[in-house]
Amino acid sequence: MNMKKLTALFLAAILAAGILASCGNDAEPSSEASSESSVTSELDSESSAESSAESSAEETESSQAEESSQNESAEPSEESSASSETASKPATGNSSVSSKPAASKPAESSEQAPPPAQSVNTDDSTAPEGAEVSLSSIISQLYEGIPEEEMPMVMEIALTAENSEYYVGVPSSSYTEGLASDSAIGSIAHSVCLLRAKDADAAAALAKDVESKANPAKWICVTAEKMIVKQKGDLVLLIMASSSNADTISANFDNLSV
Repeated sequence: MNMKKLTALFLAAILAAGILASCGNDAEPSSEASSESSVTSELDSESSAESSAESSAEETESSQAEESSQNESAEPSEESSASSETASKPATGNSSVSSKPAASKPAESSEQAPPPAQSVNTDDSTAPEGAEVSLSSIISQLYEGIPEEEMPMVMEIALTAENSEYYVGVPSSSYTEGLASDSAIGSIAHSVCLLRAKDADAAAALAKDVESKANPAKWICVTAEKMIVKQKGDLVLLIMASSSNADTISANFDNLSV
């Protein structure tokens, strides 16, 4: 009896389990279908949202492009209107800008142009009568007539208290002005010294003093062939040179008109 009950219960349990299993299989498709439909609706909503966002973005871009084109088209018109307004306004007398540049005048110099160069005659040998002729100019006249090959290279030296006795044998206090024309080469004995005294009487006394004290061998290694001392007016001439040159210089001195 117990075995039959157990068997009947077991079979009932098996049937119940089969029924329950069949019910579960029938319910699962419906849930899956509902889930699939919900997923599909979500995808559709997302796609619709994306499409709406894209469309709104496109609309925004198109509206911005239209605005920029409108601005660009408006700017030239504003510039043209501004230029037309400027052109329509007449220029006032107080305007600081002139349409035509004023012609600039060349600056006038306050300094006057220097006069044209004029030649100046430095040769005082033609000085007016009564004017003193320079000692250098007189010495140049004394050398006239001497052949170039016989004339040594000379240099002019102003006589001072330091060198006077070497050149003429007397101190510089004995005369008012003195100039020596000596050979630039020490081995050639050539010296022409011209002195100016305060007057003719002083020049006569000076000539005697120079003649007694001048040294024709002042070069030590050579001695002048000839020494001549002459006086004319307030001038005293000392010549120490070769005989031919000394005679020519002496004759030129005699012919001076000073």
